[in-house]
Amino acid sequence: HAITESKIGGIGQKFVNIADKVDVISPMIFPSHWVNYALDVKDPDKDPYEIVKRYMVIEKGYVKTLNPSPISRPWIQAFTADFLGEGNYQLYTADVISEEIQALKEAGVTEYLLWNAASQYSTEINF
Repeated sequence: HAITESKIGGIGQKFVNIADKVDVISPMIFPSHWVNYALDVKDPDKDPYEIVKRYMVIEKGYVKTLNPSPISRPWIQAFTADFLGEGNYQLYTADVISEEIQALKEAGVTEYLLWNAASQYSTEINF
């Protein structure tokens, strides 16, 4: 979500500093990494479709100002963020991950990457 932050330290992501210098850009738009009410979404981890959709509006608005524009190939969340604490996360099932993918498709994104640190991916995800 680095495009929405003016400064993100420690993760090596400065979207606006590199977007005009690369052919492909892969922002991490994991719903679990957004604070509550980010982009006016009450609980981003529990509303992955909406947070991904709203993020893509912002990214597309910025990227279209670049010439040439990089391809957006975002990382999406394919893990349950139980580190958020009880009541603050949901299980990231195939259906939930498919919601993220649907938001990307509706935004015109045809390429994406799934992240799960344990490399445990469902075969039931609707690609």
